[in-house]
Amino acid sequence: MHDIKRVANVLAHQYSVNMRNVFDTQIAHAVLQHEKFGKPFNELRAISFLNLQRVYYPQSIMMSDLSPRKLSQPIK
Repeated sequence: MHDIKRVANVLAHQYSVNMRNVFDTQIAHAVLQHEKFGKPFNELRAISFLNLQRVYYPQSIMMSDLSPRKLSQPIK
């Protein structure tokens, strides 16, 4: 999930559900940025999921496996 903080907060306070073992892509990106640039975590800016995809999966890679096909043709 991306930016799980709000969802986890709602689940905990309204439904008494505590999340465990959830991989948060926003936190993972912050850890990578911290390791790469050495900035403290509180100085790192949040990144949207769309921008995260742009960082790690440039448009050329995301679109490379798409080719026009008729709707009746199955995806390989």
